[in-house]
Amino acid sequence: MFLAQTSKKQRNTIVASLVAVVLVASSITVLIVFSEQSTPAPLILNVSLNKTEVIQGNNLQAEVNVASSHHENVTLNNEPGSSSINCTFEPATGISNFTSLLTLGVPDSTPTGNYSVTVTASGGGTKENSTFIVSVLSAKVIVSGTLNVLYPVQINFADLQTNLTTTFDFPLTQSKSSNGYAVLYSPGNSYRVTLMNGHTYNATASLDYTYLWAVFTDTFQAGTLYVYAPAGNSTMPGQDFTTP
Repeated sequence: MFLAQTSKKQRNTIVASLVAVVLVASSITVLIVFSEQSTPAPLILNVSLNKTEVIQGNNLQAEVNVASSHHENVTLNNEPGSSSINCTFEPATGISNFTSLLTLGVPDSTPTGNYSVTVTASGGGTKENSTFIVSVLSAKVIVSGTLNVLYPVQINFADLQTNLTTTFDFPLTQSKSSNGYAVLYSPGNSYRVTLMNGHTYNATASLDYTYLWAVFTDTFQAGTLYVYAPAGNSTMPGQDFTTP
């Protein structure tokens, strides 16, 4: 027999992860099987953003989907960069497959421009990255336009989000009307104001007019203005408001 003819020292030198002894026709066969290390299952990481632009002082949210052929613990984080953008995950860990909500917080002090953000998923001995670009926009925008009326006095922009009003007073110059009375009128009708980016405003205006040798001031609803300046712009053309 094989084992009988093999010395004790020789038997001790047989290295195997699994030894199966099988009796076949009154003989003994030694079956040696070497085990192989399993390969970690790859992670699939996908980040979905509805938009890639965010105004200073605001948040941007994205959906993070993690998938794997094996159910395993996965941790999400972001690679630290040079920007001050803060990334939080809810949840930050989970058993694949799962979905996490990523919130990117942009402080007021973050300079405008484009930033690269990298999300990392780690689990099961593997690691996967996903990188995307976020554009930070200025919170305040200079808006310029015209009020197409004679003798404009003032235009007001009421912020529908904050209920605050921004006013522009047209420069006035004294003149004499045809009846000899001194009146004030504006030599121009251009306005220039600083408004909040991404906000909507109701505009009202006032103007002077002469009727029967008397000067009157009239106020009217000029219209609605949506302010939005993309990355790289701190000014935008406004709306040309006219008398209704």
